[in-house]
Amino acid sequence: MRNLRDKFLKIGVIADDLTGANDTGVQFRKSGLTTICLVGIPKRETPPEADAIVLDTESRNKPRDEARRLASQAATALKDMGARLFYKKIDSTMRGNIGVEIEAIMDALGVNTTILTPAYPARGRVVMRGHLLVHGVPLEETEYSTGMPAGPQSLQTLLGASITRPSTHVDIETVLRGGKRIASEIAQKISADGGIFTIDASSRSDLAAIAWAAHKLGMRFICGSAGLAEEIPYAYGLVKSVGPVLAVVGSPSPTSIKQLNEASRTPNVAAVNLDASKLFLGKKTSAVEAERVTDQLANYLKRKVDSVLSSARSEADLDAPLSAGLRKGLTETEVRTRVAQSLSKIVITVIEESPVSGLFVTGGETAVHILKALQAEGTEIIKEISPGIPVVKLQGGKFAGLNVVTKAGGFGDDYSIVDAIRYLRTGSDPN
Repeated sequence: MRNLRDKFLKIGVIADDLTGANDTGVQFRKSGLTTICLVGIPKRETPPEADAIVLDTESRNKPRDEARRLASQAATALKDMGARLFYKKIDSTMRGNIGVEIEAIMDALGVNTTILTPAYPARGRVVMRGHLLVHGVPLEETEYSTGMPAGPQSLQTLLGASITRPSTHVDIETVLRGGKRIASEIAQKISADGGIFTIDASSRSDLAAIAWAAHKLGMRFICGSAGLAEEIPYAYGLVKSVGPVLAVVGSPSPTSIKQLNEASRTPNVAAVNLDASKLFLGKKTSAVEAERVTDQLANYLKRKVDSVLSSARSEADLDAPLSAGLRKGLTETEVRTRVAQSLSKIVITVIEESPVSGLFVTGGETAVHILKALQAEGTEIIKEISPGIPVVKLQGGKFAGLNVVTKAGGFGDDYSIVDAIRYLRTGSDPN
């Protein structure tokens, strides 16, 4: 697939109602893509100037035949407007003519295989063992079950007689093993006639892995809620940005470690860990370790890969440097200071060699040492990207104007580092 920065290559999104069209379109806007939403099948000769075009067919409550016709017309119109990657926005509670519309779009595009998950964990929708749960309650036991047959309903039974292609489910055990495993299982199960693969997902990490698998398989038509839509530009390498981001985790708090581990599982984010215990084993050993970490980070950033530098990936990583420092006669405070200083020296060396679009720093002491290393006089407060997590602009020094997100160790949810990286890379709000 060509890069989306080619102005003739667009993402085409088909939704069946206006609110769904907009909440999916904003996911593409968050990745820096210009996005517009059109209501109804457009009758225009000149394609709109946008990277992503969302068409609202208003077909959710239409008779099946009419929904099929509108979905087919929407797919054809988007293809005529230059779309090459297509996304069918489905309701996260499986309302509407989902199966009918998916097959109509597949016929119009000439594709025979797609993936589908309505999961939207941020809104309490997850799929486990093929069954959709809403805030932990089976779909058929919620207010969204009106019109459904009695009894437990899997994604396959919900699609039911509305599809003619085979339907195969990919379970959570496969999903948790990552995108490569998902792609491998789908590739093994695809028949000559293709089919629709429904997939379990219980977290944003699962959705990122599913999107990565779709790209790996070369899929150009994908079905899901706004949750999966958010991951598509990142998996397909379509994000518009000015450069990669360097994140630094200097806080040893359990919250920060969880955030670090979540970022490490995100496709296209590289994690590099400084073995802080080596900082207390002599100058030569310390220098060799710092050089190793610096070289790895510089290599990733030159390849435009977002990178996370840390000094602890687990509680066990905290004990080793503290013990080594205490044996040298240092206090616990002096140990923390030396680690923070080492991280700041690595940062300045790396970004002088490999410019970044922004920095993320968690840990107050680490942040202060990094600002000193960058010779910044202070910061201009720009905005709060989530509660207690501001973005600031450096004032003074060689890197004046650089955007930096700072976070206290115990603040944020599991995805705070991921969201900050995405904000700094695109300048678009993560929420």
